[in-house]
Amino acid sequence: MNAIMEDSKSRKHDHLLDKAENLYSLFPFHSWHSRTEQILTEVKSQNHKIAISCSGGADSIFTLLLVRKFLGTNFLCIHVNHGTREKNSIVDANFVQEVSSQIGCDFKLINLKCSSSTQEGKLREKRLKSIKDEMMHSGITHLIQGHQKDDIAESFLWRLSRGASPLGLCSPQPVTIHGRFKFLRPFLSFSRKEIRENLKNLQIPWREDETNQSDKFLRNRIRKKVLTSWKSEVDRDLLTGVERSRDLIEEQNEAVEIWISQTFDKVISKGNLKLESLRDSPRAIQRGVISKWLLLSNVQFSERNLDIILDSIRDFTTGSFTFKKGIQIKWTESRLMHCTHIHVESQLKDWKIGTGSILFLPDGSRIKIEKGRDVTDFRNLLSLGEIDKNKEAWICEKKITSDTFIIRGRSTNDKYRKLGSKGSKKVSDHMIDQKIPVDKRNSYPLFAMKKSEIIWIPGLPPSENFKIDGKTNRVIRLTYLSTAT
Repeated sequence: MNAIMEDSKSRKHDHLLDKAENLYSLFPFHSWHSRTEQILTEVKSQNHKIAISCSGGADSIFTLLLVRKFLGTNFLCIHVNHGTREKNSIVDANFVQEVSSQIGCDFKLINLKCSSSTQEGKLREKRLKSIKDEMMHSGITHLIQGHQKDDIAESFLWRLSRGASPLGLCSPQPVTIHGRFKFLRPFLSFSRKEIRENLKNLQIPWREDETNQSDKFLRNRIRKKVLTSWKSEVDRDLLTGVERSRDLIEEQNEAVEIWISQTFDKVISKGNLKLESLRDSPRAIQRGVISKWLLLSNVQFSERNLDIILDSIRDFTTGSFTFKKGIQIKWTESRLMHCTHIHVESQLKDWKIGTGSILFLPDGSRIKIEKGRDVTDFRNLLSLGEIDKNKEAWICEKKITSDTFIIRGRSTNDKYRKLGSKGSKKVSDHMIDQKIPVDKRNSYPLFAMKKSEIIWIPGLPPSENFKIDGKTNRVIRLTYLSTAT
C-alpha cells in the first residue's frame, strides 16, 4: 500500500496548512452540501467551537483540513480508539494527534474497551455515545463528520435489506439532530474516488484501516462487491442518482413529519390517542403518530410492534401490548391508552382475553381469539392442509361457556387430554415431547377456559373436550405467534 497512506511518521505530511489551502481551492465552501451552509456560516460568525470526528482515514483527514481552512483553529478533533486492532489502533491515534498538532487544533483521544468480535452496530453506538459525552463535557453542540457520496449508496443498500423506513433510507443526512447536538455532514456531495485522488495528488497522508478490507462486516461486502458491480452495470452516474434520490426522500419525509405533527395534535387527548379520528389518516400517518406517542412515553418499540398495533386498529379489534421493560398499552375500538408499568416475571401469570381480541405477552409473542367463524371455514382450510397446529387451533364455540379465556403458564399437576387421545397426560410430559427448552417452559402459554380446564397447548391438537363434531356450526379460532414467527 502507498506509504503516503500508511506511514504516520513520514515527512511527506509537512506543510499541511499549505496543503489545506490547496485542497480548499479545489473544494471551496460554496461546493459543500447546501443544507449545511447556513448552520456553518452561523457557527463561524458567532465563533462557536465545534467538534470533528476523525478516524485518520481519507474522508476524515479531508474533513479535518477543509474545516481547518474554513473555521481556523476553533474546533476540537476527537479520535475514538476502540482498541480492536491492537498496535494499529495506537498508530492511528498517534497519527491523528500529530496531524492535529501540525494544523494547530485541540485534540482529544477517547479510549474504549471493545473486543474484536463486537458487532458493527454496537461499535457505532459506543463511539457516538463517547463523542456526545465529550461534547457535553466541552460545551460543544455541533459535530462535523466526514461522510461522502458513496456512504449514501452503501447505507441505502445496507438499510434496504433490513426493511428500513423512508427516514432510514435517506441516511446519512446532511443535518441530523441528536437531542441538544447537531451532526453535520457537509461533504455528501463528493465521492470517495475524488476525495482520495485529490489527497494523493497533494501528497496528503491518511491511515487505512485494514478491517475495511475484511469480508466480516456487511458494509464492507456491500462496498467491495455489490456497489462496485452496481456502478459498472448502470448507464449513468450512479452516485449522483442515489444522492438525488436521498434528497427527494428527505423532502418527502419533512412534509410527512409536518402532517404527522398536525394529526398528533388533533388526536391526542389527556395522554390518550383518539383512534376514531386517527383511522381516517393514511397508514403512514398513523404509524408516525403512534411512534411519536410511544417515544414521548419513553417506550422502546420495533417496526414489527407497530405493524401489529396498526393491523389491530384497522380491524377494529381490542387488545393490549406488553413491552419488554414492563410497559403495557391497551386499546379499544375508539382509544389507544396507556397502562402503568407492570412487573414482568419469567413465570407466565394469568392473562384474561376476550373473544375478538389480541394479547401481547411479555416475551413479544402474541395471542388472538376469533369468535363466530363458520365451521366450513375450518373444514376448507383443513382439507387444503393450511392449518398449522403450532400456531392455531379450532374449537367448537357452543362448548365454550365463557366469553373470556385465560392464558397462563403451567402448574405442577396440570394434565391435558389432546384430541383423539383416550386419557389425560401431564403437561410437563407434553412439553418434553414437544422439545420445549427447560428455561421457556414456565413462560409457555396454555389456553384455558377455567383455571384447571386447558383448551389448547400450542404445538398440540386442541383438547378432546372442545373438539369440532357433526353438530358444530360455529367455531372459535385460537392463534399463537411466537417471537420467532
